[in-house]
Amino acid sequence: MGPLVAIPTVIWCSPAALRWRSTMNVIVAVSIPLASYVVLRTAVFHQPSASFQPLAEILLRGPVSVAKYVSWTIYPPAMSMERSTEFIDLTFRSGIYFAAWLTIVGLAAVAIWLRCYVPLFAAGLFGAAIALMPFAQILQLYQLVAERYAYTASVGIVLAISAVLAAVVSKFRLPRWSAVVVLAVWIGLSFMPVHERIHAWSSESELYHTSLIASPKSAVLHLNLGVLSDADGNVRSAVTAIVFAGAYQPGESLYE
Repeated sequence: MGPLVAIPTVIWCSPAALRWRSTMNVIVAVSIPLASYVVLRTAVFHQPSASFQPLAEILLRGPVSVAKYVSWTIYPPAMSMERSTEFIDLTFRSGIYFAAWLTIVGLAAVAIWLRCYVPLFAAGLFGAAIALMPFAQILQLYQLVAERYAYTASVGIVLAISAVLAAVVSKFRLPRWSAVVVLAVWIGLSFMPVHERIHAWSSESELYHTSLIASPKSAVLHLNLGVLSDADGNVRSAVTAIVFAGAYQPGESLYE
């Protein structure tokens, strides 16, 4: 992600006379550690090379993943330690698929519209897009989707939001502290889900029950809850949970 961000930054910021030379210097500089990593991974540690998802999976799940990460950055989602069911029943005709494309196209349109007035908005979204690229169902990862994949991308999204706030304050000549108040309220609202998450981790049983509210079709969560109930001697609850686990098609375990 770093090289992909560095190269456009140099092209954008360098003087015209030095742009080509600076760009080539950056490409060479980022290629050396990248090549070293590939050699060490394959020749020394004998790790398999990165593999790509089928094109159909990228086109179906990619836009939904990006839209989810953007929304999770703006406001944290309900707690779930296992998100293997995020794409259950997803098709090209699903409402969530249409909403995902609407989100992506809308943000791109706003970035193009504001590129001259608020260039940091477009730059922030561009950086977020690069950061999300490996997690947009392009590469085959052991977790299809996870909240932590949005962490790096959130830097660009927060930058974009802050740039818009600064532009609004400047255009309408509002007090400078008004932007700080908006950001403070946003941060304060984000703390509410954090408090709920802390409570969810108070016990193993509470963790599974809370996660099932956000991921009710997770076979892994039902199975784990069944095993825990059986260990506690609650046979009836254990049987019920295991029956639910068997009712859902097991997906890939996506522990956070």
